[in-house]
Amino acid sequence: MHNRYCLYIVWIHPSSNHPLVCWDGQCHGTKEHLLRNVLSNEDCIGRWRSTEVLFIDEISMLCKRTFETINFVSQNVCNSEPAFGGLQVGAFGDFLQLPPVPSAIDDGKYAFESILWDATFPHQVIFDESIRAKDGQELVNLLKEISKGQCSNQ
Repeated sequence: MHNRYCLYIVWIHPSSNHPLVCWDGQCHGTKEHLLRNVLSNEDCIGRWRSTEVLFIDEISMLCKRTFETINFVSQNVCNSEPAFGGLQVGAFGDFLQLPPVPSAIDDGKYAFESILWDATFPHQVIFDESIRAKDGQELVNLLKEISKGQCSNQ
């Protein structure tokens, strides 16, 4: 058995909290192909159309191409032109961790490099304090420097 990273997109509506869609971290095929797959499944269409809030976890590992593909599918399934078909979107991730993985069909750019980013997330909160390692401030400082590619002589 091999390990695979999965992207789970969970939606919120009154009667359920099941995944809206789940696939591995890369979008294979075209956005039109993925849309056809979604449109061929009445249950999936119903889940998309009953969605009110879309949460995307680990968005830091989500590439620009996949972010834009999810937007394309949502706009088309919901028959609505605003970003993500007008759904409210919440995303969570640490952009100082591993970046998206490039492939033959994807250059591995971050989702925040998309022109959709600011329209999708007009309100952004950035946490810059590490709460996990309060006792080891020296280690926290070292990790901050490494994650930003700026190592001091200390």
